[in-house]
Amino acid sequence: MSTMHPPSRRESFKTPPISGEQSQQSRRQKALEEQKRKRERRVEGSRHHIDLFSKLSLGPDPLSEDEDGEVEIVREGVAGMASMLPPAVPEASMEVETTDAQSVGSTSTKRKKNRKKKKSNQYADRCMYAELLEMNGMDLQTMSDNGIPDDLQVNWIALAPVPRGKRCLALTHSSAGNPGTVPTTLHSRVRGSTFLTFPSPLPPDSILDCILDVCWHDNGILHILDVIRWHGQDIGDSEANFRFWWRDARLQEMKPVIPPAPSQPSDNKFTYPTNFLPIPYYIPLPFQDFLQRVIPLARASRVVNIRVPNIVPTPGDDGADMDLDLPRDRLDEMSCESDGLLLYDAQASYESGTTPLSLWVPAKPLDGEYESRLDILERILIAAQTPTAV
Repeated sequence: MSTMHPPSRRESFKTPPISGEQSQQSRRQKALEEQKRKRERRVEGSRHHIDLFSKLSLGPDPLSEDEDGEVEIVREGVAGMASMLPPAVPEASMEVETTDAQSVGSTSTKRKKNRKKKKSNQYADRCMYAELLEMNGMDLQTMSDNGIPDDLQVNWIALAPVPRGKRCLALTHSSAGNPGTVPTTLHSRVRGSTFLTFPSPLPPDSILDCILDVCWHDNGILHILDVIRWHGQDIGDSEANFRFWWRDARLQEMKPVIPPAPSQPSDNKFTYPTNFLPIPYYIPLPFQDFLQRVIPLARASRVVNIRVPNIVPTPGDDGADMDLDLPRDRLDEMSCESDGLLLYDAQASYESGTTPLSLWVPAKPLDGEYESRLDILERILIAAQTPTAV
């Protein structure tokens, strides 16, 4: 049995140290209950706001008539109810504005530092990080003893293969007016800084959790892991089962992007991503399907057909007239190397930071290990299917 050491953050999507006080199962249950409480509070808050406005009437009130039968004009508007509504700006933001207003006399250097700090932290650590799946090797008395979720077969979603690449957030901004050219920025998962800006067919006012393929210069692929917001509609509060369905349905509606054709040969075929591929997901997960389908996919590279630009000679180049009918792009078969397997609790909403509601199973051994977590998971599931001798 291999010895498991806590992996680095880069290897395991920011894996926290294993806690000896609480099992991953109990922490997962508490996290799910907390999400349900937050969801209920949001629903109750929405109902309260609806009740406030349902009491307002735009027509005359029959009870407001005076003794002569004349209707009394109500001079009081709805301004008196403004104090009953929540502030339009979060309290934290209001405090920041007040502080800035009071610090007019401070030095310009201090203000610049504050502005820089706000910008760098705006999207920092906003991704949902999976915990490394904690397993106890071959202690197979019950499913709970070996670390596998008790409800893995019915309440979990598997994403495989998870490609190698750079984890990031994709943000779309207001369109410049040209269809299919929405300004899009990629932000690093740790610092939240922008490292790539490009046009895309994604709708404006969207936030996606993505993986920029390790070979994106050659294949132009941006893997879509999850959806937080789509065209101004918040999706992150929805359950994972709905989010992945929504992700695939909306991406399928997008028109394919014709990559820009370079005028000269280059080592990089793509200057920005043009292929937006959802990472395949699978639900439900009976052990037999998990063993025969999901685990083999998590081990293998994903092969996809993508559009690759052809080199279009500029006028005046030798042989340019002979290539006038050359298509702008062609379909090429590309291979995306797998990094492992992700598991999501089907009832969980998107949550920034590390959470036991998402589990990471790397396909290769981590530093100091002699066996991959994917191999250990496979062995546990095989043993769970084997009838025990009486």
